[in-house]
Amino acid sequence: MKLGKNIFSNTMRYHSLITLAVIVFVLFGIYGLFKMNKQEFPVFTIRQGVIVGVYPGATPNEVLEQLTKPLEEYLFTFQEINKQETYSYSRDGLVFVFVKLNNSVKNQTETWSKIRHGLKDFKAMLPSGVLALIVNDDFGNTTSLLITIESADKTYRELDTYVSKLTDQLRTIDAIGNIKVHGKQNEEIHIHVEPEKIAAYGISRETLLLNLFTQGAQMASGAITNEDVTLPIHITSPYRSEEELSEQIILSEPGGKVVRLKDVATVKRSYPLDASYIRSNGNKTLVVSIEMRPGNNVVEFGREVDEILNNFKNTIPQSIKIERITDQPEIVGSSVRSFLTDLGVAILIVIVVMLMLFPLRSALVAATSIPVSIAITLAFMYLFGIELNTVTLAVLIVVLGMVVDNSIVVIDGYIDNLNRGHSRWYSSVESARTYAPSLTMATIAICALFFPILGIFTGEMSDFVKSFPPTMTIALMASLLLALFVIPYYQFLFIKKPSETDKVGLIARLQNKFFHHLQIGYEKLLTSCFKKPRTTIFVALMSIGVAVFLLMITPVQMMPKADRDTFAVEIFLPEGTALEQTAMLSDSLRKIIEKEEDVVSVTEFIGTSSPRFHMTYAPKLPGSNYAQFIVKTKSDEATISLLKKLEPMYSNYFPNAYVRFKQMDFQAVSNPIEIRISGDDVSKLLEQAQKVETILHDFDDDLTWIHNDFNGTMPFVKIEILPEEAMRLGITKSYLSTSLAINFHGLPLTTIWEEDYPVAVKLIRNLDNNWADFEDLKNEIVPTVIPGTWVPLRQVAKIAPDWQISQLVRRNGVYCITVSADMKFDKKESVVIKKIKKRVKNEILPEMPSNLKLEYGGLSEVNKNTVPEVITCIVAALVVIFTFLLMTFKHVSISVLSLSANALCMFGVFVGLYLFKQDLSLTSVLGIVNLIGIMVRNVIIMYEYAEEQRTVHKLSAYQAGLEAGKRRMRPIFLTSMTTAVGVIPMILSKSTLWMPMGIVIFVGTIFSLIAVITVLPVMYWLVFNKKSPVKASK
Repeated sequence: MKLGKNIFSNTMRYHSLITLAVIVFVLFGIYGLFKMNKQEFPVFTIRQGVIVGVYPGATPNEVLEQLTKPLEEYLFTFQEINKQETYSYSRDGLVFVFVKLNNSVKNQTETWSKIRHGLKDFKAMLPSGVLALIVNDDFGNTTSLLITIESADKTYRELDTYVSKLTDQLRTIDAIGNIKVHGKQNEEIHIHVEPEKIAAYGISRETLLLNLFTQGAQMASGAITNEDVTLPIHITSPYRSEEELSEQIILSEPGGKVVRLKDVATVKRSYPLDASYIRSNGNKTLVVSIEMRPGNNVVEFGREVDEILNNFKNTIPQSIKIERITDQPEIVGSSVRSFLTDLGVAILIVIVVMLMLFPLRSALVAATSIPVSIAITLAFMYLFGIELNTVTLAVLIVVLGMVVDNSIVVIDGYIDNLNRGHSRWYSSVESARTYAPSLTMATIAICALFFPILGIFTGEMSDFVKSFPPTMTIALMASLLLALFVIPYYQFLFIKKPSETDKVGLIARLQNKFFHHLQIGYEKLLTSCFKKPRTTIFVALMSIGVAVFLLMITPVQMMPKADRDTFAVEIFLPEGTALEQTAMLSDSLRKIIEKEEDVVSVTEFIGTSSPRFHMTYAPKLPGSNYAQFIVKTKSDEATISLLKKLEPMYSNYFPNAYVRFKQMDFQAVSNPIEIRISGDDVSKLLEQAQKVETILHDFDDDLTWIHNDFNGTMPFVKIEILPEEAMRLGITKSYLSTSLAINFHGLPLTTIWEEDYPVAVKLIRNLDNNWADFEDLKNEIVPTVIPGTWVPLRQVAKIAPDWQISQLVRRNGVYCITVSADMKFDKKESVVIKKIKKRVKNEILPEMPSNLKLEYGGLSEVNKNTVPEVITCIVAALVVIFTFLLMTFKHVSISVLSLSANALCMFGVFVGLYLFKQDLSLTSVLGIVNLIGIMVRNVIIMYEYAEEQRTVHKLSAYQAGLEAGKRRMRPIFLTSMTTAVGVIPMILSKSTLWMPMGIVIFVGTIFSLIAVITVLPVMYWLVFNKKSPVKASK
């Protein structure tokens, strides 16, 4: 007996050991399912950070010229920075530089540390008015949980006390990462100085400010040192409350008369008048964002947080409500539960299908390979540290139908051997031995198909799919080993050779009848194909042509919308809008949305944005004209329903405002439509941008929120100092700036510490608000260097209103204006952008100045960068397949023939996407690669038999092809059907991310089955023997 046969015989003889090993791995897999790390997505490396430059008093143009340009030039000296994707926003007194690191950067922490260290020295080269350069390198971090703590009757300070207790308890969790509290409003002590009173006492503002500054300053006071002891000296702060501050003596006259602060000013405790804040359901709110450290189980992490929250709720007043508004642990837990449900459904579907096609015992033996393979896969995933996430869950669902295929082929061979009169032992060993080479080669080929992805995809795409190949490999190799070394014994044990006296049951009779008619019908069809080979090949080529046509019209969107029970709402008002106006509009919209019965809660971020709670949804820049909602709904379906209803009704409901309803998606773009125009002349850029906006407005049925990122113009007050008068009174630009800042913005003086609670002391214009108008500015009394002398501003300066561009944008160190638009609900970007590009090409590009450049961003850019990688990936898969085919057949001709057969499965792919109205996405591409592997497995099963008949048994090519079709149709049919039905739960789930993959595999497998069993035998005959059927048969 051959060595190969000994291996399979020995595994059957020592079946107890094999079974024990399987049981151990299954139990370990079940244990691993509960203990392994779980996340919603693979760990993404978002290679972006933000550098904020603070330059108070500078216009956007001054910020750009004096701060932004030198900063960009310095940053671009770092080779790790991707210049093309680094851009800046120069605003009034601020610049935000969004720095993108190259995909080749492996150690981001080291790179950002180097940048941060360099900026410390670089700051000395900037104007002295630049106060700070702040580096935020955790801009891309995504929170695991957002928790709101709200109350209608508690103050922010009281809420902060409870939040501090909660965060202290949360930090006891081992897996806890970063915890941040958003929306904090610290109490302040506001001092309103009355100019008339300090002028009457002859007190200069400088004297007052110097007194308050120095009294509150914390400085080293030395120490008493002698030969015995060292005693540090600490001076307590003279201020402990606003009452003590009011009693501060600011002037002491020779006669003993003193002037206290309360004599010339009003002192009052309050909250910031112009700070951004958060509300939930209309109540004062603090938001706790929690990140989990990588490498932990997010579901278990969620349970630990739950336990702390439940206990904490019992210790707080009833008026304080705690709620999760985003919840990754619940999402992941739901995914795991859904997977287990889909697994059970898939097992049932496959068993039902097998019961229809196989005898009961054969079906049950084959079906056991599904849960056993999955359990073993989970065991090895746990051992190798592969976490359970959306991608690995999808792999496990995809392979549900594939893991049973190897077992089906072995069992089918076993039954065939029994029917030929062989013993059960021989039939079992021989079926495993016969199919081992082809099954092993086909399985390894399918596994190898996906590994080129790891080297081809870059950036976030690479991070997304990196766990796909190893998980697929583990699952398929586990199923192969089960089929070859476990299934043979159990088919020998349970599937007996039918005797003539055995009574055939109804199901068995129906099965026999079905396969009898199927075989007869197939053989007639196959004979017809051989009689009309040209027609057969023509139909095959036509199917490929139809596939190419459908490919051309199929929308391309690499990453789809996300299924979530939350969505975002963004409110944009004109630049310069007061925070109070934004808050009023936000409150009105909140009340409208809260009336919807599917809405659970609405959290408002006024003047700011939420932390990043979805990996591709980046926080927006803060501004008094901006607000954001996080709307939590009752279900994923409720989110879709609400978006469809609310978007058309309220997007343009409020005058001078646009309301954006944002469904979460997996595309890392600000807007799906982006057209960038770059150059050195801002006026020409604005002119061309206006033309682009005009074109986009012609697509108002498809587009919404058409805008550009220069954000239009904003009003400002231009003050021109009168040199002679200002010089006479000793008023300089810096002196006047300081005075106006105190009057209209407030000036921080000191800080009073009440134990661990800081209370800032600020000099402000008005106790109730800082409101003022243009006339107030003209009449504003400003101090001079002459003691007790104050003059109106109009006396020393010309004051006039003016306009300025609110924001200057640069990309790659060049001025760049981006015209952007969102798609209306259910509209396809890929369809509209083609029409837009045609209009732009015909109407704008011919007349655009040569020194300007126009390019497309948004989804168009994503697809442009991703599609070449996708094509390379498919080509690499074909190269891998060709290599394995050469190893299998040892001949170039049949290997090329087998490889070309893959084109036949494309018809089913694009028909499926077309019928189900799905885009060509990253997951559908993974489905195509998977389908190529399935196709090659079937080709190997078909052609290996044909080659054996032609080369070993010396049949003609015609007879070999015909016999291969007749003999191999049944195992190919069985494996294809189980593979197809195995992904039905994926289709029924209607997941926007994974449904396209299920459709590709299901429909593609069905159509490729037809092609494999009809076209492939004819192609084999035509390639290896071009004689007529009659001559060949003779």
